[in-house]
Amino acid sequence: MHNKGKHLVLVHGFSIVCTILGLFAGPFFHGSVPAGPVLVQGKAELVSTTDCCNTLGWEEAFEFDHVRDCQDICRAYVHYKTVQTCLMNETCIYVNQDWAKLQALVSDRGLTITVPCEMAIRRALCAYHFPECVDDQSIVGDLVCERSCRDVKAFCDFSLEEFTSVPKCASRNFACTAPADRLAMVWGSFTKSQYQSTAVKGVVWLSHACAIMMMYSLLQIAAISSA
Repeated sequence: MHNKGKHLVLVHGFSIVCTILGLFAGPFFHGSVPAGPVLVQGKAELVSTTDCCNTLGWEEAFEFDHVRDCQDICRAYVHYKTVQTCLMNETCIYVNQDWAKLQALVSDRGLTITVPCEMAIRRALCAYHFPECVDDQSIVGDLVCERSCRDVKAFCDFSLEEFTSVPKCASRNFACTAPADRLAMVWGSFTKSQYQSTAVKGVVWLSHACAIMMMYSLLQIAAISSA
């Protein structure tokens, strides 16, 4: 009877653990498993594509001088996927135009660009022209994250809007584009989805182990009861 009681305690313990795991497993799976096509007026939504949403090939030898100039400005900051891979020529024209506006602004005001200021400018300007994407139909954020815009103001004493055409500074640091800083570069390409996938696998393995241990305890109780 003592052994039977001990196994009953184990079964109840494993039941509680499995219940907790089940509560956490649902949200993980919900956030990590892609949803199926959405029906709109009786028709399935188009499957997402990534023909343009790709990482820029900065190591490639570009034919045009203005693209090479754009490469010098942004290659250290744009390591994420962007749909601008299909509009590289046009995008780089706009990058260079805004860079020229910046040089004129600095000259007119008699300013000196420090290293922290230039880094902040490059990060914000490249986010402005190279918005991050999930696929060809989904842009993470067409706006520049608040932190990047704030850094320009803090280190340069002028704002991003003063040398770009359209105000695109967000009032938040999510659902926007923020080129990788030093910390992000250290972590490399270990993305949020990979963190989530690893967590899901951990929950699955723990759930399996929990089920096995519960089955073992039930078999032990049955054996003790029949003895």
